[in-house]
Amino acid sequence: MTAQDLVLESFELAAESEKDITAGAYERFYARCPAAQDVMSHVDEHMQGRMLEEVLELLMTPEGEVEPGQLAFEVGNHRAYGTSPDHYRPLLEAVRDTVERELGARWNERFEHAWEAKIESLLAQIHAHA
Repeated sequence: MTAQDLVLESFELAAESEKDITAGAYERFYARCPAAQDVMSHVDEHMQGRMLEEVLELLMTPEGEVEPGQLAFEVGNHRAYGTSPDHYRPLLEAVRDTVERELGARWNERFEHAWEAKIESLLAQIHAHA
């Protein structure tokens, strides 16, 4: 089973709770990166949900299938709103931690390693466009 498969499996298990992870992910993100909360102060809940949907899509897309142009566009677009390259790691880790919380005892070392690999891969791509 690949790291990508494990990330997807963790999302599937988290989805079994039928809870919306948006609020938890943003709470963890803002706790890790208070500067991001200032940048996002004008964004309503609906837009936060749409933005997190894009992040989830990136996390669920297999390595090599993320469109480089899409990522370059998003990084440039967010830069224009004041997003710093330092904001991306806390966001991705906040999503991971929210999924981990939903899994509880089902979270394991394999998930941890898979998520770390996915986060590092995405950060490398993001920083290439920053």
